[in-house]
Amino acid sequence: MYHQYFGFNRSPFSIAPDPHNLYLSLQHREALAHLLFGATAGGGFVLLTGEIGTGKTTLCRCLLGQLPENCDVAFIFNPKLTALELLSTICDELHIEVPAGVASTKTLVDRINVHLLNAHATGRNTLLIIDEAQNLSADVLEQMRLLTNLETTERKLLQIILLGQPELRKKLAQPELAQLAQRIIARFHLGPLARSDLAGYISHRMATAGSQRQIIPSRLVPAIYRASRGVPRLVNLICDRALLGAYVEGKDKVDRKVLHKAIREVRGEDDSRSPRAAPRWAFTAAGLACVGLMAGFALMPMRFLDYVNRFVPASFRLNVVRPAEARMPVVAAKTPSASAAGAVGETTPTVAAPFAGAADANEIAPIVTPPLAVSAVGKPIAIATNVVAGAGSQPGTDGARNAALGATVSDPVGAEPVRSETVAWRALFGRWGISYRAESPLAPCEQAITAGLRCLSANGTLQDLQELNQPALLRLKPAKANRYAMLSGLSSTTATWVSEDGVATRGIGEVVDGWTGDYTVLWRVPPDYSGVMERGDRGASVLWLRRQLVQLGRLPPATQSKQVFDNNLMQQVQRFQKELGMRADGRVGPHTAIRLAAAADSQIPQLASSKKGN
Repeated sequence: MYHQYFGFNRSPFSIAPDPHNLYLSLQHREALAHLLFGATAGGGFVLLTGEIGTGKTTLCRCLLGQLPENCDVAFIFNPKLTALELLSTICDELHIEVPAGVASTKTLVDRINVHLLNAHATGRNTLLIIDEAQNLSADVLEQMRLLTNLETTERKLLQIILLGQPELRKKLAQPELAQLAQRIIARFHLGPLARSDLAGYISHRMATAGSQRQIIPSRLVPAIYRASRGVPRLVNLICDRALLGAYVEGKDKVDRKVLHKAIREVRGEDDSRSPRAAPRWAFTAAGLACVGLMAGFALMPMRFLDYVNRFVPASFRLNVVRPAEARMPVVAAKTPSASAAGAVGETTPTVAAPFAGAADANEIAPIVTPPLAVSAVGKPIAIATNVVAGAGSQPGTDGARNAALGATVSDPVGAEPVRSETVAWRALFGRWGISYRAESPLAPCEQAITAGLRCLSANGTLQDLQELNQPALLRLKPAKANRYAMLSGLSSTTATWVSEDGVATRGIGEVVDGWTGDYTVLWRVPPDYSGVMERGDRGASVLWLRRQLVQLGRLPPATQSKQVFDNNLMQQVQRFQKELGMRADGRVGPHTAIRLAAAADSQIPQLASSKKGN
């Protein structure tokens, strides 16, 4: 109704799962990367959970546009089926012929297996996507696990993506589904939009509908966030109703009165209801608080301000300006080691998302995936640069993280931060003997994939970098002249890095002061690697581990064909970790895998020690 009035060519806030409307915040990019990884990694389950209305189905529709042409997809929207009905539905989706009148689970499974073998022989992959998977019974989930038993020596022939609400995670944590849980190679929990993402989301939705005007002013964004709690579907309903209200009243933009009325309508509240008066005690308490603040400033201003600066978050302090930061896309973050002695420990990487902390840490799969940024029609893009003017960009916002993909909101193409990042990426790629193409539509980590490498990104310390012993891309604090640098050398007192100013050696203290803690290294992921190898594991990644230790003379050659991670193998890993000063837990996470690969292959670049302080 209001489309022509405001200049839209379609509904900007439709709740239909249209991938063209998808706003790829950092966590949505990471979720999409997990789905793409699961669709092409060669086996197992991928789990994507999220609250109602956070965009799981839309992400999946976007995934369908990114899949290679040799991928056959079975998409099941209504999983409230028995095991037999689900198998029959899979056959229908994959166009598998089944004799009329057949009602046998064995027959359907056999037909599916034959189809998978034939597809593999002709170079085709098969992907099964189940939406609303929290409705699957334990029996049906177990049947899905059995379907993934068909495999070659290199990969499983069926990949399965499960999309569901948070209760799906609880269901998969049940003891009877432990075998299935162990086959989940990647999992991600999609939360609501962060407060700092909302302005960009609203602007993005209106821009994709054909309007560049600021019809919903940035000053109204906080009220929309409070009412929607960042849930995209609720944001869409509120904004759609607000635009309709502005149209009905003949206004050229949404004002606060129209917005509040739209919020009440979405909530189903009676518009005639007057708000309750605040209780008298609330005014009394507010008055006393003001008196206390005034007395504090008058009687001991310096001590009082010091108190405020200690206990009040920086983002809420007076006269504090937080400039936009260009943040590298984060793939995985490390959980702090529990070692009380301070030894560097091998820790389990977890998906780094704004709301990852809300999930049970034990439910987050240890998986390292490249941050992929792709459009809804299959082309890599720089994401969400249309942010409502005046909304601001806090550190960690989606708009501020796009430096690794192209221009940022605050920095046009060719601005200094973009140049500094290009120099840093080019230097990092050069250490691996590959070329970085700044003009390429592919993001840096996507370019790394084409060279057989992956990005490992985290927020850590210099001790982490010493442990990795790999050249690393560092994100610097925005107060510095260059926002990015490539760390090429590190000693106990100095660090050498490459930036657009050239090669410089700096003291450790200066590096710590100027570095945000964000870093990215490149590495070759072991085959069939799911994040951490430990005792009892089997498969190609264990064979890789044995080959590394055989090359290092720590295992006899006769043992390199054993596919099980046994006690002897764990002991050799512990010895290797102990010699490097790592936490000797016998588990092979990314840090141990990187050091093993570098020790066995002299061609892998490592940090060259700085000349001073060795």
